[in-house]
Amino acid sequence: LLDAIVYIAEDHSRAIGLKHVRADEFWVPGHFPSAPILPGVLMVEAAAQLMNWMFNRKRGTKDLGAFLRINNCSFRNSVTIGDDLYILAEEIRFGSRGFTARTQGIVHGQIAFSADLSGMVFRTLDK
Repeated sequence: LLDAIVYIAEDHSRAIGLKHVRADEFWVPGHFPSAPILPGVLMVEAAAQLMNWMFNRKRGTKDLGAFLRINNCSFRNSVTIGDDLYILAEEIRFGSRGFTARTQGIVHGQIAFSADLSGMVFRTLDK
């Protein structure tokens, strides 16, 4: 879902990712037919991808991460075709196998969503 990583802190504790919402995405015809709105679950998934990328970057690995928990999640503004959704992630806790980050999605300078996400190493990939 993420199209780009636009910022990463030197210590890998904060990052910003970009999701450009396109008209040809699979969810557009059904959510909602006359007024497409990016589903909240996909916003959170993009944030989880960014969190996993940060975790791997910090550890120097390419492990697959799995969701454990979504806390304090709220949606405030809609995201639609043509929008750029900037996803901000900040490390809360990164351990040897588990990770937690505070995330936000920003569209047109407004908060679209916020959530605290937790994950863990699901599978270690060969380097």
